[in-house]
Parts: sequence; C-alpha cells; structure tokens
Amino acid sequence: VAYESDLAQVEKAALETAALLPKEVLGAAKGSEPVLHFHTFGELGVRATMILRAREFSDAGPIRHAFLKALHERFKKEKIVIPYRTKF
Repeated sequence: VAYESDLAQVEKAALETAALLPKEVLGAAKGSEPVLHFHTFGELGVRATMILRAREFSDAGPIRHAFLKALHERFKKEKIVIPYRTKF
C-alpha cells in the first residue's frame, strides 16, 4: 500500500475481507483467523503478507482469487492506494 495509507485502516479492511472467505469460498478453512503482517518499506510503499488457511492445498488458488477480488473492491471503496510503477 502507499506510504500515505493509514496502516490501521489497511489492516482492518484486509482482515475483515479475509474473514468473509469461509462463508463465501468453498475450501476456505473455517475457525482459522486470517493474519496480516506488515514487513517491508518497499520501493513503492509498505508491503504486507496475508496468511489465509485452506482445507486442502488445491483450494489455495480459488481462495487467493476470491480474496484479491474482494480486497480490490474494498480498497477502492475506502480509497486505499496500491502504488505501481508507471515506467520500467
């Protein structure tokens, strides 16, 4: 996320979004709390890792897909910026 982001808001939005997955995505582990760790001041912003639990390894792809789509929508609503390069 961008350096200007309110990290408490980012954490709350990401964790709330992840908490909905077991209700919406087949294969998402129920009873397992998602975890978010901010870990790096990167070139473009603050980087984080989200840990989500799946019932089976093969469920990881659909869970990741659903989470990224939902998180993208949530970040748009809350005006949380994901920085990206404009020149390579």
